[in-house]
Amino acid sequence: IEQLLGLRGDIPDVHDWTTEDLIAFFHQQGYEYAEDLLLENHISGNQLYQLKREDLFRMSTLKIGKSLKFWNVIEQIQRNNPLSASNQ
Repeated sequence: IEQLLGLRGDIPDVHDWTTEDLIAFFHQQGYEYAEDLLLENHISGNQLYQLKREDLFRMSTLKIGKSLKFWNVIEQIQRNNPLSASNQ
């Protein structure tokens, strides 16, 4: 089930996280390949909640499968926090 869901453990609130915090978290989760995308686009925790799927695919140089897996994790984080919808 964990592989299906994409995340291991609790889904954190990452609003106040820096880009480096996100990178460390995604490394722990097995998504090391997301590091360049996060760094190059200066994505912090708050920005992660505002990210749309089209944005991720536009800025990503990852293969489609990895982009989809990464997006699924981002979507879980966005859905887990009720405050994310109020920012849009």
